[in-house]
Amino acid sequence: MFRRTTRTEALAQDVDPLGEIASDAWLTANVNNVTYTSVTRGSNGAATSATVVWPDGTGGTYTATTVSTAFPGAVDAFTVTYADQQQRP
Repeated sequence: MFRRTTRTEALAQDVDPLGEIASDAWLTANVNNVTYTSVTRGSNGAATSATVVWPDGTGGTYTATTVSTAFPGAVDAFTVTYADQQQRP
């Protein structure tokens, strides 16, 4: 008998056996584990862009979208891309 794995169970096991879980959950869980390389800084010292490598080896780009005016050198908002457009296996 086939028993379907629920989304919650698959996330807990860090697997996606049916290819149905959006990669957003994995990306969100791992955003603090990326390695930042080739960092570019603005005149106030804030990191404005960088090349990143995700834990699975996939590349991406960090981009500061809002640099803080209240705290020089800080970033208020940023994006981090994941170069592979397909769902993570």
